[in-house]
Amino acid sequence: MRKILTCFILFLLSIDLWAYDIEADNLLYRINSDSISLTLTSRSYLSKESDIVIPSEIEYNGKTYIVNAIGNYAFEEHNIKSIVIPGGITTFGKEIFYYCSDLKKVVFLEGLTEIPDRIFSGCSSLDSINIPESVTKIGSYSFSYCSKLSNIKLPSGLQEIGAGAFAQSGLQRVDIPDLVTIIDTNAFSHCSRLKEVNIPKSVKKLGTGVFRSCDSLKKINISKDNSYFTFDDGCLYNKSKSKIFQYFKANADREYIIPEGVNSIDDYAFYDCDSLISVTISKGVTKVDDYAFAQCNNLTMVDVPGSVTSLGNSVFQNCENL
Repeated sequence: MRKILTCFILFLLSIDLWAYDIEADNLLYRINSDSISLTLTSRSYLSKESDIVIPSEIEYNGKTYIVNAIGNYAFEEHNIKSIVIPGGITTFGKEIFYYCSDLKKVVFLEGLTEIPDRIFSGCSSLDSINIPESVTKIGSYSFSYCSKLSNIKLPSGLQEIGAGAFAQSGLQRVDIPDLVTIIDTNAFSHCSRLKEVNIPKSVKKLGTGVFRSCDSLKKINISKDNSYFTFDDGCLYNKSKSKIFQYFKANADREYIIPEGVNSIDDYAFYDCDSLISVTISKGVTKVDDYAFAQCNNLTMVDVPGSVTSLGNSVFQNCENL
């Protein structure tokens, strides 16, 4: 009886998933509760057309409906190559273009204020996108695994870049706009082709591992007027240089001495720096956070002074030669 009930519930859910009110130009829509607007439904794409333009409104049975939403997974894993999204879309469902591996070009019309989480994650062919000047936030993992995305112009009004937003993308250079205050955890991690980053004075928060495993990145340019961060001798520090946030593996040092004045080493600070053989931690250091030297496969010696009173979790995880 339980199996029958479960199957019945799944059947009802599947009906809801595919339910629609209007079909127009091979796209499916639902009429919203206000009776004047439409949502592109889940699995809304019926055609084999590779270039899609979402209309801003639909005429149906003598009535005009505004298209203002795109439902969950609407184009997930479809073979579209380009899409134009009108500015009137104010509601975005989950993972709308998730792993659309053929998608190369996206055009957003003005009006959008936020790029949703994971919207283009896994779009491995995406190499062209315009982000409207109206956008103030780029959501978490929104462009992750976009390996062909080598360049992007971030809007001047942008204020926040979410966790993993461009992780494992093909970006080669990033210019952070002047109003950005937050760049969250892993935002640009594993961008192996990234060579240049410019950070303005406005940035107040850099999440853990923002540039982790960026194999080609030796240096970031931080405005001298930034009150929170600085870069020196291959490391990203807080402004007073009492804390190391990240050592850049592209420097390829075999030996490294933590400078005097440093008292804290952040999570993942030396993660995956496989060129390092020897590290000397200066006597002023009191805290070494989680995974600080994890995956340093060639590390054979670490001199830890008595001043260190706090060692985080898995500080030397997978340091097989230590």
